[in-house]
Amino acid sequence: NGQWNTVQLCPVRGATVSYAPVGEQVFCTDGYDVWRYAGMSVVQNSVAVPQAPLVDVSTGGLPAGAYSFLCTRVRAYGEESAASAATEAILNGSSGVTVTVDNAPDWPDERLCLYMTTANGEVFYRVAYVNAGETVTVASMPDLHGACQTTDLAPMPAGDIIRFFGGRIFTAKGPVLYSSRPYAHGLHHPEEDFFQFPQAITKVETVTDGMFICADRTWFMPSDFASMREVLPYGAIKGDAARMPDGSLCWTTPRGIVQAMPGGEIRNIQEGKVKVDIDTDTTAGTTLIERDGLQQVVSTRLVRGSNSAMGVGSFMDAQIIRKGT
Repeated sequence: NGQWNTVQLCPVRGATVSYAPVGEQVFCTDGYDVWRYAGMSVVQNSVAVPQAPLVDVSTGGLPAGAYSFLCTRVRAYGEESAASAATEAILNGSSGVTVTVDNAPDWPDERLCLYMTTANGEVFYRVAYVNAGETVTVASMPDLHGACQTTDLAPMPAGDIIRFFGGRIFTAKGPVLYSSRPYAHGLHHPEEDFFQFPQAITKVETVTDGMFICADRTWFMPSDFASMREVLPYGAIKGDAARMPDGSLCWTTPRGIVQAMPGGEIRNIQEGKVKVDIDTDTTAGTTLIERDGLQQVVSTRLVRGSNSAMGVGSFMDAQIIRKGT
């Protein structure tokens, strides 16, 4: 008989955890944090933003003008955090600066990257990679390298739902769907990377050609993220969806089970036969059962906080639908 060893990988604060497999990694969120799981280890999805650097005037000969300094954290494999707040120094032409970076590394083998502007400039250029807590003296204009790419960005927000599509991570929290930067899953632009809906989002599911988002209604967003169209005049009950062998998805709505196709089409396969009374604590599980050559979609409903999870009224009668009917 084999034995199972339990290893605590990270604390979970939320009541439920949503996850999205991406290659050999799994992205998870509990509404408070977003993590990445790979190879029996868990890291925070976003590299922590460092504190603004401390800047003191020292001896030197930097040209007169206003200089700004900021820093980022950089993990060993090159992933960079959003930029810190900037610190400004106004110099008279006969001085330099000493800059001390954040002394608290967020992860082993992590460094900080120091950036500065030219006199009265607005673009931050890389000065040097430094260790946590290190002090750098800038007595004259140093060789400046590439511009910082993470100014105006923030860590990717957590959500109650997480999905991956088109090189981006998406999280849903309340009525807002957040997006990461393309192929930079820990970074998010607060003024650009979000979609607002009239009501709380209860479901986000991806198919070949885009994403279905369920809130006050059900919407389909194509893979170019440039538009969105209404596909159903109602939303969905919170809970899992079932993926079919043909790439379609089935989930539960207040009007029964719907089937969403890879190209963005959707149909209610119980139209006019089911109406479910729900509240904000209702969840539904939908799954595919294959038995004796028959494929069946089964949905159950649970009202959180009921006296008995299996008692009368906790679940609706199982709806069994032959595929194609």
